[in-house]
Amino acid sequence: MTTAIDMVDTPTVINLKNQNNGMNENDINKPTFNNSISKILSKITHGSSQKQINISNEDIYGNCDSKCSYNFVYPLTVLVAKNNGTYLTFTCEEESSPPVTYNNIKYNVTSISIYAPSIHLFNGTTVAAEIVIEHNAVLGGKNLYVCIPMIQSSSVGSAGSIIFDKLITEISQKSPGTGDTSNLSMGNFTLEMVVPKKPFYTYFGNSSTFDGDFIVFDKTSGISITPQAIKALLAMIKSSGIACFGGYLFYNPSGPNHGDNDIYISCQPTGASDTTTTTSSTTTTSSSSSSTYDWSELFNSQGFIIFIICIGLIILMYSLNYAFSAFSSGVTISRVKIFNKKS
Repeated sequence: MTTAIDMVDTPTVINLKNQNNGMNENDINKPTFNNSISKILSKITHGSSQKQINISNEDIYGNCDSKCSYNFVYPLTVLVAKNNGTYLTFTCEEESSPPVTYNNIKYNVTSISIYAPSIHLFNGTTVAAEIVIEHNAVLGGKNLYVCIPMIQSSSVGSAGSIIFDKLITEISQKSPGTGDTSNLSMGNFTLEMVVPKKPFYTYFGNSSTFDGDFIVFDKTSGISITPQAIKALLAMIKSSGIACFGGYLFYNPSGPNHGDNDIYISCQPTGASDTTTTTSSTTTTSSSSSSTYDWSELFNSQGFIIFIICIGLIILMYSLNYAFSAFSSGVTISRVKIFNKKS
């Protein structure tokens, strides 16, 4: 990720051995900076301590695109819900391959949580609730948190809004008390329907609750939730009291580069009928593709190239031999004719 330090040029050193100009000996050969760099360093110095994050265009430190690249292909999965008292969590099935790549690091989904009210500020205030999708790095390291605000609305329109409205209603019936867990009936759930394909904000945060990179979507890209669902949610959980603190806030205007919907991977048990269909079609595709040999691999292989070169050399040798033989025969015939003439 681009940081403020990346914007600072290397300081230049001026040799002042023969010039005093009011400086003492300790000042000689120290780095000197121009005014613009001094201002940047001053901003870094005064902004290095973490502050409460406010998701707002007014708080953006700078833009980042290629260095804040978020790519995903989330699979179908079955959810298990738990009421933790101050937030709800949903655990997913283990993925067959990492569904997320952020800045060339691969991540798996650890859990999905809902907090009410939101843990981030959006234009200076909290919103009704917030979804936090936690990812852990495959090779170890800091976590990745993808955060989506939930906005109270009298109507829900998007697939993600409909899904979470149903999930909250089902949890309020099955797991209303702290510590309660339940398997949810949402068999075809995928985060592909939830994560917005919109511009996002990003920053690095470090606290007792969260430690890693954050991706946060604006409330204009959030998920709407009905007043009935909010009422049910607030009846199950209390405010977590969590406030997010972090460093500089950056903005990615391009949004995530999400994968093709045709390559969803079903992670559900084979007992589910619709899952069996998805799994079998995937298996059929794999078997059919494996039965068709990729001839390009043969043509581009080193052995095949060496074989062609050897064949070419053999043909060339035969051609040269034939040409030499023909030439020798021609010379012999000419000599015979000349000899006959002399005779």
